[in-house]
Amino acid sequence: MRNGVISFPKSGRTWLRVMLDDLGIEAEYTHAGAEHKVPIHFSALTTAEADKYGRIVFLSRDPRDTVVSAFHQARWRDRNRYRDGISEFVRDPIFGIQKIVHFNRLWSELAAQRTDILSTTYEELHAGTLAVLSRVISHFGEVRSQAEMQSAIAHNEFAKVREREMAGDFDKKYRGRLGLTEPGEPNSLKCRRGEIGSYLDELSSADIAYCNDTIRISRSNRSPPPRGDSLPVNHSGSLPHPSARR
Repeated sequence: MRNGVISFPKSGRTWLRVMLDDLGIEAEYTHAGAEHKVPIHFSALTTAEADKYGRIVFLSRDPRDTVVSAFHQARWRDRNRYRDGISEFVRDPIFGIQKIVHFNRLWSELAAQRTDILSTTYEELHAGTLAVLSRVISHFGEVRSQAEMQSAIAHNEFAKVREREMAGDFDKKYRGRLGLTEPGEPNSLKCRRGEIGSYLDELSSADIAYCNDTIRISRSNRSPPPRGDSLPVNHSGSLPHPSARR
């Protein structure tokens, strides 16, 4: 059976993909029904696609960074572009933080039950690229030398991938999946910023509070807050806020 890489849109899979492609590691990349072009409510998501693959890598990312990056994808890259602001997007059950958190929870829980699913994160990939890449390759039943992996990593540093995307170097290989969709608008890039904690620059304090509440509620097995609402919490002791970029 095929290998699969499953992630919510804008969870960092493009970076992982270009490295695996350079190493000749074949996999099918899917958002498992969470694509923006499929406007379904978060409660309709399932893990049914798991049975299509022999081995799966589930890649997740901090939902707060994911929702910001997803907003720019929906605003600048999708055919039916999102026209409301980022605060509306965050609270939208079709696209926003509730959907990301629910998707990640479904797949994380399944990964904890099955040895054929390797769960990793974009943050782990940043912190230990070689180690994570090695685990992914091994999970897919492949072998590559450390020198080969280090070469793929060096060739595909995020800044280099972004430069190649801007130059149009990926157009033929990825059939238009990468590249600027709006000339002069860097937010229309597929590889936009790639920073950890960049949501702090782009979300209001109210948006961050709503995201934190949604994440916390999901972790405590409760239903997410209704659209537009935010629970009163003491944010001094809530979720970790990155204080520096990596």
